[in-house]
Amino acid sequence: MPGRLERHARSKWDWGTGHSRSAQRLEAVTEPDRKAPGRKDRKTRCKQNGGGPHVPAVAFIAPALSAGDCRWVPCWSWRERRFDSTAWSCFHEEQCSLCGKVLRASVTLGECPAYPGDPAQRAAAEADAVRAQERQDAWRGRRKVITGPQGYRRRREKASP
Repeated sequence: MPGRLERHARSKWDWGTGHSRSAQRLEAVTEPDRKAPGRKDRKTRCKQNGGGPHVPAVAFIAPALSAGDCRWVPCWSWRERRFDSTAWSCFHEEQCSLCGKVLRASVTLGECPAYPGDPAQRAAAEADAVRAQERQDAWRGRRKVITGPQGYRRRREKASP
């Protein structure tokens, strides 16, 4: 391995002579434009389709913690802090039918095969929202009212001399 300052100890002649700066600039101007090689668009290419586009299909995903159907559910409003409406809960997603890649995690309302459900289901969800709000109000009413000092530390007993 050469020494740390060896490169600086040599003259320019030892490193070889290149073209002059003006010749390099003229060569860069007259050289035809070369486009940089592009990258493969892996998001739109399907491995099972020979590198062609994905073939989208709507598929049902089994939820882990719910009943497993697309249905109307009561909605919690964070702004008003209450159950105030109902919304459609969908468990479908768009996948490639060949390779299984998830293209969209959730489909729009018009693409769900079960949308909009029965009017009776929506009425039941609205009734559930009312019951959930009543439970929430009852829970809030059971809270104890805190009175007195709110110290976090236990008071020390005075040290005796």
